[in-house]
Amino acid sequence: MRRFLAALFTLAGAVAAVVATLRPWQGERTASDLALRDLFGTGDEVGPANLFGSLALPLLAGAIVGLLGMLLRKRFPLVLAFLACLVPTALWAIRASDGAFHVPGVGLGFVCAAGATAAFLLAATGLPGRAAPAAPAEGETPAAGRWSARKPG
Repeated sequence: MRRFLAALFTLAGAVAAVVATLRPWQGERTASDLALRDLFGTGDEVGPANLFGSLALPLLAGAIVGLLGMLLRKRFPLVLAFLACLVPTALWAIRASDGAFHVPGVGLGFVCAAGATAAFLLAATGLPGRAAPAAPAEGETPAAGRWSARKPG
């Protein structure tokens, strides 16, 4: 059941991350219009960016890595997908805020990016870990290595 829920959250996060790249974040600006370099700048927006220099790139990378993690049933790619969505989303929110924890004119794109971040976090925490090795039966000695079960001679 936990694996199914983790897969469901991963799929929801991937869809939300893709939708976040297509919908406006603030006003009419989509994620492909928001340059990554503007997040780390001094306050002057340099201008529109192409796909590889915009907020759309880490969101799409997060969606792909998240789906790969779901297929491989590994937690680490899901954590990477979470971080790939969290960092640009949080940095943009901090940058766009007016200093009072309020971002004026938030669009559906930002909401989807935040939802994708939460979904990837839930998927990473909900994915079951590896099963512990079974304890040896009473009176049985644990195997010392690969060839210990083999009888000599």
